[in-house]
Amino acid sequence: MKKWIALVLSLMLLVAMPAMAEDLGVQVIGGDDAPAEPLSLDDMQLGQIYEIEGYAKVIPQSFNFYDSFAQYNEGAAGNNEMKGRWVSDARQNEILAGVDGNPGMYMQMAWNDSGTSADFAWLAMDVINAKKQDFNFLEEATVSVFFEDNGDEYEYAGWVRQMNFDFNQAVFRFGGYDQAYAPTAVVAPVDVSPVGMLYTGNYVFGCTLPNMVVESKAPLRMVIKLGENELTYNIRK
Repeated sequence: MKKWIALVLSLMLLVAMPAMAEDLGVQVIGGDDAPAEPLSLDDMQLGQIYEIEGYAKVIPQSFNFYDSFAQYNEGAAGNNEMKGRWVSDARQNEILAGVDGNPGMYMQMAWNDSGTSADFAWLAMDVINAKKQDFNFLEEATVSVFFEDNGDEYEYAGWVRQMNFDFNQAVFRFGGYDQAYAPTAVVAPVDVSPVGMLYTGNYVFGCTLPNMVVESKAPLRMVIKLGENELTYNIRK
C-alpha cells in the first residue's frame, strides 16, 4: 500500500512540475489604454526621458552620421542556429558580430552602404511601451529630415529600423574599410517584433542625406512621428 501511495504522489509531482515552471515567466494580463493627449516636442536632448502619457517613454540615446550599417538577412535575427557559423556569402565575410562581449560570433547579415555621395543620419532611441498591451511602434512611425539653406527648406523622407541587443551587441567591419559605420546591426524590416508592456524597444530613426547636407553648417532637424505625437531632434541649429 505504501508503495502504491508513493507511486501516485510521484505521478502527481510529474504532472505538476511543468505548470510550476511555466508560471515563472512574465504573465501579461494587460487592460484598456486610456486616451492620451498628443505630445509635441520641438527640441529633444540626448539622454533625457520624455513621457507620452499612456503611450510610451522615449529616450534619445545617440546621434551620428554613418557611411554604412549592418542588417540581418530576413529570418536570421534571433535564430540561435546562426550563432557561431561562418557565412560563405562574400557580402557577409567582413562582418564580425560580438555576442555578450564575445567577438568570435559570425552572423548572417550584410552591409548597407550609403555610397560616396551620401551618409546615413542615425538617431538611436529607446522607446518604453507604456500601453497595456504589446505594441509595434514601427507600424505608426515616420521620419522626415528638414534642411534649411538660404531661406529654402528641403525635406527628406527617412526610415526606421529595430535593434535586438539580446542577440548581438556590436559589429565590426574589416577589409581595410576606414569609413564610419554603425556599431550595432539592425533587424530586417520583415522581422520586426512588438514591444511588450513596459518593455524597451531599441530603434534607429534614420535618413539618407547627400554630402552637401551632411557637411553644411546650416540648420538640420529630424522630425519623428509616433502616431499623433511629433518629436523633433535638432541635428544642427
